[in-house]
Amino acid sequence: MGRPSRINLSDCDMPVPTAHDVEELSTDIPRCIYEKYFPDDERRALPRMFTSLLEATFALWRVLTTHYKAKREVDRDLVSALDRDRAELVRCRSGFPSEESCDSPVVLSHLYHLQIYYE
Repeated sequence: MGRPSRINLSDCDMPVPTAHDVEELSTDIPRCIYEKYFPDDERRALPRMFTSLLEATFALWRVLTTHYKAKREVDRDLVSALDRDRAELVRCRSGFPSEESCDSPVVLSHLYHLQIYYE
């Protein structure tokens, strides 16, 4: 639509959270609240899905900022940029957990939402 991104990743200096970081944050939640709102996830698929969602979001941001500009300059290396972006998206998809690693229907539904977002 020609509008600028609201967040520019080059302005951010915080490291991307890892699955371990997400798990560490959940340890401070009281047990009664944790059991009420968090599904059974013995294999810890949800934190891995969160980091996969972040990676796919960053890859899509790079695609949008590279290829969809209001005043786009002619890029002679467009084919190589497209190949690079495609490879990055394929790499992101390969990091998604498998259906077998989802312990509960709730975790599985999160995986399906992640797959829909990716598509």
